[in-house]
Amino acid sequence: YPDPETFNPDRWLNPKYPTFREPLTKYPNLSRYLTFGFGRRICPGLESAERALFIQVSNLAWACNIELKKDENGMTIPVPWYDYNLGVNTAPKKFYFNILPRDEDRVELMQENLNIFI
Repeated sequence: YPDPETFNPDRWLNPKYPTFREPLTKYPNLSRYLTFGFGRRICPGLESAERALFIQVSNLAWACNIELKKDENGMTIPVPWYDYNLGVNTAPKKFYFNILPRDEDRVELMQENLNIFI
């Protein structure tokens, strides 16, 4: 897709982009990722995993501000975009960031919800 280095959610929402798919109530999703397999051997937990990820990320975005970490001089530490672990199961290497609560009520509500599931 065009300009892959730019954060652009519109590429999933606007029909002018080749990554756009309809209906927007279904796409984008995780259904074509190798992690979950294909065909008859597809993971039966795919739908559950996708919904759980959506709920977790939505809760985090609702309750917290996520910011880039700053060094001792107050300068933003850049995210290492192409710094991955090597191997079959690749993952980004650690990078540092700050997660700050938007307000105490939201943090309290998230802690209450966490206690329900533990």
